[in-house]
Formats: sequence, structure tokens, C-alpha cells
Amino acid sequence: MSTEVQTAIQSSFTQVKTDVLALVAIAVPAALAIVAVKMSITMGVSFFKSIASA
Repeated sequence: MSTEVQTAIQSSFTQVKTDVLALVAIAVPAALAIVAVKMSITMGVSFFKSIASA
């Protein structure tokens, strides 16, 4: 493989890595917020069910 091709492939993979890490940095906080809301709703419903049945 020529040096130009190796350099092009290396820079392409570096750019893909950068883009994926940027996407993860955006997606993780949103996913955590969604999971937290779902957990709080589930726990709240469970709490009120236990109070209603007591």
C-alpha cells in the first residue's frame, strides 16, 4: 500500500472515531435522563400502589 493510501485510511478512521465519540457524548446524557424518568415513574406508581393496598 502506498503512503498516501495509508494516510487517507488513517485520517478517515480518526475522523470516524471523533464523530462516534461526539455522538456518544450527546446520546448518553439524553439516555440517562430518559432512564431516570422511567425509573421514577415506575417507583412512584409502585409506591402509590403499596399505599392504596395497605
